[in-house]
Amino acid sequence: MSCSLGSEDSLDLIKQESQNSKLDPWVANPPLLQKLVSSSPALFRFQSTQDSPLFKLKDISGKVFELPRGGCVAITSAGPIQFGIPPETIKDSLNLGFEIPNYYVIPKSRWDKMFHMSVAEFEFPAYFNFFVKKKKITLICTKEAKKAIRVIFRETLLGPKTFEFFDQEFFPGYKGKPDIVKELAHFSKNPFNHNLPLTVSSLLDFIIFDENGFCFLLPHLNKFLGLAYLPNEVTIRKEQKIFTVLEKDVEIAQVRDRIRIRVDENLEDYKDQLRYGLFMNPAIEMDEKKLEIYKEKYKPIQFDPPTFGVTILGSGHGFDPKGNTSGYIVWINGRGVMVDPPPFSTHLLKKMGVPSIMIEWIIITHCHADHDAGTFQKILESTKVEVITTKTIMGSFIRKYAAVVDMNEKDLAQLFKFRPVVIGAPLKFNSATFNFFYSLHAIPCIGFSVSYKNKSMFFSADTFYDPTAFFS
Repeated sequence: MSCSLGSEDSLDLIKQESQNSKLDPWVANPPLLQKLVSSSPALFRFQSTQDSPLFKLKDISGKVFELPRGGCVAITSAGPIQFGIPPETIKDSLNLGFEIPNYYVIPKSRWDKMFHMSVAEFEFPAYFNFFVKKKKITLICTKEAKKAIRVIFRETLLGPKTFEFFDQEFFPGYKGKPDIVKELAHFSKNPFNHNLPLTVSSLLDFIIFDENGFCFLLPHLNKFLGLAYLPNEVTIRKEQKIFTVLEKDVEIAQVRDRIRIRVDENLEDYKDQLRYGLFMNPAIEMDEKKLEIYKEKYKPIQFDPPTFGVTILGSGHGFDPKGNTSGYIVWINGRGVMVDPPPFSTHLLKKMGVPSIMIEWIIITHCHADHDAGTFQKILESTKVEVITTKTIMGSFIRKYAAVVDMNEKDLAQLFKFRPVVIGAPLKFNSATFNFFYSLHAIPCIGFSVSYKNKSMFFSADTFYDPTAFFS
């Protein structure tokens, strides 16, 4: 079999071969896949880690591959195992046309301190596997990581346990206050069996490294053409800085226990970002000549914000393989209000030439990863940015990110200013008037209208839009 490397036909060929063999596309033809990947980086936008200057790994099997946004995948008889979970990671697999993994190894450091983003963003891999494939994902981690992940997912899947501030969030006499407990209860049923509740355990399984640093992926049955197929047992050994993958006690790969976020497709640009950072951190020792070249290379274009308008950072959703996850800047008198900062938002602003100092406020509509993943990055980048949301949503955000970054909740809350929203009371700043409302969503979520002089905009936020089901 032969193919023309670097063409769309190459990708179609390996997909067709996987369909003909009834195998997972990751393992249908590993030699062909490796050849395609290494020979056509423009098409695949990732490369084998065998000779990778970023990873420098021991890839005995030739089945370990970098992913465009960071992390890598090891191909095993138990299926693909992904190491690290950067934001939007499922878009990498969707773009490549491959099966989204069921197994994910959580690195020791779950937070990328260079770019201030999570490298254990399991939320959308869990949603995709559960709601689309009707499967759980298995997270391979330590006991401490499991405890933090359950706290995080409790907030993002089901919302807060209590609503102690909810009644205080409405202006006296406001009509239309939702029954938040009843609404969330509607979404907290297992969609495949309404007699069962939806829980964290509905979507997540865990395999914990033992006291010796070992974990074992139990063999599972796959049925191909009506025949039972039993793959070999796979073992992962966690050492100080390395994960070693073994099949039947034979070492097939080593993966570094450190995941780097990748923000640029160009490798040289990425290495510059790694050294000098998105935030030009003065604590990092810099080569002055190289720094001047870097500054010139990334010299921002002149950005002239509107008096009243919107800049779209992304218009896609968490499952959209082609589009950036939604996020917006509402401009008022030349100052920006960032709404639901998407992942990599700081990088997007740099590419668009928007000075960070122009963004003075952030609105968090809710705490799903496709709406808050870039928020903490923006908070850490700026000097005391003001975050606008309700007390209920802010409580979820604080609990979630305290667990994400392993930080005390009180200390985390000191990193930004909080302006609480009161539903039914206009919120005025910078000569504009905002009116907020709760939408109907799986967790507490707010939308808003904003008016400036004789113009206005309306932002629905995520909401349940199914008229038939809504009125039934």
